[in-house]
Amino acid sequence: MSFQYMPVVGAFTATRMDVLVGMSVISTASAVTYGLVITAIAGIYSRNVSTLSSMSTASATTSYSVASNTAGQTQLNQAAVRAISVPLNVSFNPGEYFVAFVMSTNTSSVGAATTALGQTLSMYGGNQLQSASNFAIEFTNATATSGGLYAGMGVHSVVQNAASATYAISDINATGGNLSAANIAFVFRNV
Repeated sequence: MSFQYMPVVGAFTATRMDVLVGMSVISTASAVTYGLVITAIAGIYSRNVSTLSSMSTASATTSYSVASNTAGQTQLNQAAVRAISVPLNVSFNPGEYFVAFVMSTNTSSVGAATTALGQTLSMYGGNQLQSASNFAIEFTNATATSGGLYAGMGVHSVVQNAASATYAISDINATGGNLSAANIAFVFRNV
């Protein structure tokens, strides 16, 4: 689970969170089918001293299939930026929040000639906050992998398949590649 710091200066509501993903699938001319299953979990958390506490969480699982490049979701054969969506009812007031997100993919069997084609999914975002060194913002602070620029922004150190009600900030790796991995592009929408 990744956590991204999000300051809010004006109140707003949303019913869905989209995360932007670059996606491409290698197609084939043979008569085969392939299936893709995407599971995404999203959440909004607030920080209370050394803990992130859930305000709202949700998950979504979707599946797509293509048959012989002529039936089903053939648009998946085109490289594009796509939105991985999670229905998430939230109401924000001015303040500081953390947006949580994790995604997994799997293949599914959709016919007699099912194959697992090569695919690439790349999270969109920025890495301007990445540092190979641990942060120690104040000169009197000791360094730690959980002590990033925004305490709580980074990647949780334990693999999981559901959102937790709370996360200890000390369990969130917040420097180097972990900080960069948490800095993903997301959009809140009312749909």
